[in-house]
Amino acid sequence: QRRVHGEDESSQPALAFRHVPSRIGALEAEEIGVEQLLRDISDNTVSTLGTQVRDKANSLRGLHSRLEEIRAYLEQVAAGALPINHNIMYKIQDMFNVLPCLRQESRQKAMAVEVNDNLMGMYVAALVRSVLALHNLINNKQELKRLVEQKEKDRKEKEAKEKEEKEKKEKEEQEKKDAEEKAAAAPSETAKDGEKSSGMDVDETK
Repeated sequence: QRRVHGEDESSQPALAFRHVPSRIGALEAEEIGVEQLLRDISDNTVSTLGTQVRDKANSLRGLHSRLEEIRAYLEQVAAGALPINHNIMYKIQDMFNVLPCLRQESRQKAMAVEVNDNLMGMYVAALVRSVLALHNLINNKQELKRLVEQKEKDRKEKEAKEKEEKEKKEKEEQEKKDAEEKAAAAPSETAKDGEKSSGMDVDETK
C-alpha cells in the first residue's frame, strides 16, 4: 500500500494498492510433486459417483423430514388442534399434483430404465476418469524416473570430467617437476665436463 494525496491540499490522504510485478515458478520435479498432492485433495466442483450418491442420500433424508412435518401438521389439523390454513393446503395440493403416477407398471418400468441409464452413464464416467488418472500417474512416474536417471548421468559425467581434469593437472605438474629437475641437473653435468677437459689439458702439457 502507499499513501495517495488528493487533488486539493486540504483533502484527506487515502491509501491505495499498488501493483507489484511478480512471477512464481517451479522446477519440473516440484510441479510433478505438487500434481501428485493435488490428486489427494477432493474438489467439490468435480462430480463423482460417490459425491452424487451422498447428495442423493442427503436429499432423501431432507425430503423425509419435510414429509414428516407435513404429516404432523395434517394430523393436528384433522384433530382440531390447529386451524385450517388454505394457503398451506393449496401448496400441499400443488406439490402432490406434480408427482408422477407410478401405479401403472409401464410407468414404473420407464422410470427404472431412465434411472438405470443415468446410473450407467455415471458409472462409465467414473471408470474413464479412473483410467485417465492412472494413465497420468504412470506418465508422471516415468517422467520422474527419467529425471532421476538424467540427474545421475549428469553427476557421473561431472565426476568423470573432474577426475580427468585432476589427472591432467597432476600430469602437467609432474612434467613441470621433471623439467625443473632436468634443468637443475644440466649445470652440474656441464661443470663436470669442464673439470674433465681441464684435467686432460694438464696431462697433455706434462
